[in-house]
Amino acid sequence: MSRFLFYFFLCAFVIVSAVSSDIPLMINYQGRVTDSAGDPVTDGNYNMRFRIYDAPTSGNMLWDSGIQSIAVADGVFNVLLGDIGPVLDLPFDEDYWLLTTFDGINQTPRQRLGSAGYAYMASGLVPATEVTGNVPWSSNGVIKAINTATTGTALHGYCSSTTGSSQGVRGESASPSGYGVYGKTSDTGGWAKGVAGFSASNNGMGVYGFNYSPVGDAFGVWGASDSETGKGVYGIATATTGVNYGVYGTSESSIGAGVQGEITTTTGSSYAVVGRNASSGGSAVFGWAYATTGGSTAGNFKNSSSGGYGVYGYNTSTAGINYAVYGKCESNQGRAVRGYANANSGTNYGIHCTTNSTDGYAGYFTGDVHVNGSLSKSSGSFLIDHPLDPENKLLRHNFVESPENLLIYRGVTRLDAHGEGQVELPDYFIALTLEREASIQLTPVEIPFVSAYAWGPRFDRFTIRGEPERDVSWVVYAERDDPVIRRLGRPVEEEKGPSNKYCDKGKLLDPESYGYPKTMGRDYEESR
Repeated sequence: MSRFLFYFFLCAFVIVSAVSSDIPLMINYQGRVTDSAGDPVTDGNYNMRFRIYDAPTSGNMLWDSGIQSIAVADGVFNVLLGDIGPVLDLPFDEDYWLLTTFDGINQTPRQRLGSAGYAYMASGLVPATEVTGNVPWSSNGVIKAINTATTGTALHGYCSSTTGSSQGVRGESASPSGYGVYGKTSDTGGWAKGVAGFSASNNGMGVYGFNYSPVGDAFGVWGASDSETGKGVYGIATATTGVNYGVYGTSESSIGAGVQGEITTTTGSSYAVVGRNASSGGSAVFGWAYATTGGSTAGNFKNSSSGGYGVYGYNTSTAGINYAVYGKCESNQGRAVRGYANANSGTNYGIHCTTNSTDGYAGYFTGDVHVNGSLSKSSGSFLIDHPLDPENKLLRHNFVESPENLLIYRGVTRLDAHGEGQVELPDYFIALTLEREASIQLTPVEIPFVSAYAWGPRFDRFTIRGEPERDVSWVVYAERDDPVIRRLGRPVEEEKGPSNKYCDKGKLLDPESYGYPKTMGRDYEESR
């Protein structure tokens, strides 16, 4: 008697093996077998075989249970595909068809497999579904989404709520060295992104990183690059108007930093922070400390390198009026630029300025300049508009140099009827000078005559003697001897060497003037 198989899919639990270790990797399949008259077959065990194909006819066989002895009662059988036969490890990322063979007869047509139960839950159709698994580090994950199209998205998370703080995609990791969200692109060219974040909100964030650990070196966002010319973090503001920022950092800590750049290499000419700006009126680096109280806030500061820079400004433009570092302060007691070398040993600088331009300036000041300390220079002069032709000429007078810290006092005194004249020097003369070593030069006015002088007992005044009723021009030369010059004064001749802060042996302050190369200059390394 011919037998025909009539079967019905009561449940089909289709599961991918990588999804969860808690979900059975099987298909629950149930059917009913009748004869040609529609009566159930006799109870007993029958040979049955189940095969899965990738097409309704022909195609490739993807799984085979082999011939199995299956119990049938009142015409009904029930099997777990994957429990009988080999493990059912198909990815179930495409359509499949099941061919059943009963007692040697193939039952046609093949039945298309559907999903239900666990499969729906695994696909995320059930809210708050939790999918777990044990997957070692590889290209796979507990959940893996693959998109083979040249456009589109492999995994798309979308929160449609217009209020609240919902997340389209949220990544979280409890691993001490893991990632909440890990994005990777294997393309070696173009502008591929490991992670790309976009926001249409006028107050939102394209990418938001938040680390709420109260201790340790925690990072809200951490960027790293192995490229020789890459960027660990790269920010760009494409709007051509308004006040926007490529990278904006803010900190609420009393000792924190809005943005901190750190270089760990101990060699080379690397930069903790590099700012570049193509704007005709912008800033490569803008530091703003807007606290209205306190005395130690700073826009940018701090460097611990033995040869580095707390702030390094570099402007490559060869034309126009531009600035490597520009400081501006609107406080009535502030500083536009303040340099402070805190080390109490070695050769360091509060501010070090160098120019290689023959027409430029290492430092240019408009306004009063005060030096609270000793001042050394190679040459000096005053330069003013020429008093006789201020629109067309300049007038330069050079400084008078001396091995002494010299003070000059001068005047004209008329002698009385007895041929004497008294000159009283300022009341600070004795405190300021080596008064006993001061010298006086006398010059008779108009017709020459014999003149002389005599110091008073305290050396704070002197008497001129000569022809009565005549004028005498006098000049007093005295060397400083006050507490400041005694502390800051330097010897006339010094030996060069490591202990000399001005110049080491074998180096010159101005090598080119003596016919030596620039490389022998004391400031050559700093000025390159």
